[in-house]
Amino acid sequence: MYETEVRKNGETFLQTVVERCKRGMKVTVTSHPKLEEFFQVMSAPHETVQVGQYGREWSLHNHHDGHCYELIADALIGIKHSPAGHYRLDKLGKPLLLNETDPNTGSSISVINLSFLRFVGLSSGQGVTFEMANVCTKDSIKTLARDIGEVSRAFYEQYIRNVKMVVTVSTSEVPSTQSSIL
Repeated sequence: MYETEVRKNGETFLQTVVERCKRGMKVTVTSHPKLEEFFQVMSAPHETVQVGQYGREWSLHNHHDGHCYELIADALIGIKHSPAGHYRLDKLGKPLLLNETDPNTGSSISVINLSFLRFVGLSSGQGVTFEMANVCTKDSIKTLARDIGEVSRAFYEQYIRNVKMVVTVSTSEVPSTQSSIL
């Protein structure tokens, strides 16, 4: 079992546990309510979608009904680039590690699928648990958990962490030149 955490002011903002299970891989995600509030704001009012409408690779636990927030903010759709790596928020029900083409360079890149952050109820006590049927080595689970942690932290920094910018425009008086008319 591998665990990643993103902390906010000493609190756990996001916790992701990745472990091997009988079916393949099990992922348990819990978050601070602020994450769920972010996706509520970024989705149509009271609009959710079933994860199964987009992909069928996730099998849900905890009697979760599979509802996720529907993204309407174009800024959250597509590949996001960060120094920590590449990630997406718009591939519900798809593999957690995607091989995609970078739209800027045309080269093949690995992209972490963070769309599981859109689950309704992620901030409830239990969070959300889902399984994926695949064969994974210990090293691949460890690497995936590390990468999820790094890009989750980047997502938090880029979109959720409070930012305050102060713009000051200063002027100084220019002495006026008086001309006298003779």
